Amino acid sequence: PKEAWDQVLSASYAETGQGDQALKLAQEQLAKNPNDATTMHNAITLMVQAQKYPDALKLMEQARSNGLLKDEKDYVNMAKLYLVIGQDSDDAMKADSDKALAVLTEGLGKGIIKPSYEVYKLQGQAAAYAGNNTQALAAYDKASAMAKDGEADLYSAQLLNEMEKYSQGRAAAKKAIQRGVSHMGSAYMLLAQAEAALKNKPAAVSAMKKAAQY
Repeated sequence: PKEAWDQVLSASYAETGQGDQALKLAQEQLAKNPNDATTMHNAITLMVQAQKYPDALKLMEQARSNGLLKDEKDYVNMAKLYLVIGQDSDDAMKADSDKALAVLTEGLGKGIIKPSYEVYKLQGQAAAYAGNNTQALAAYDKASAMAKDGEADLYSAQLLNEMEKYSQGRAAAKKAIQRGVSHMGSAYMLLAQAEAALKNKPAAVSAMKKAAQY
């Protein structure tokens, strides 16, 4: 059979809800052409659709080491997958967040990933989960500079409060409120937490009252 026929068959399996058959065919094709980027991508896509994330990541790492992972979307999706599977346990979270951070750092360093708000926010989350607070705050600052709202500032405020850097946390929370966020109540709660820690009771009470409105 011609290669195109296999692609049609794979697509037909996928469209008729036979994802397991589509994946089986993709894996057979990959065994025949392990260095073909298109075949590799097809197999990875089907594994992700089947929620076989560890298998998809193993294949992604193989593609990455062989120089077949060259697309920004592939790098970003790989980082996101590491963060997804890392939620199984605290130990896994740190280890897999480190891997997600390494993937994003490599992609940005090679110019494969273009700097953007979403990318820096994801890098900040990966760094925070990995316990690298300094790198997380640096990424959130870059995201904030490219943002149209205060969501990145809200992440910074939360992290700064956790680090007991309440003066900076207060400033970040105020900036988030000023620029606007989806959950204003959360922003005011972070502001209240910082104000209380700084022993500014009236300001803490005021922020709590604002939070109560949401």
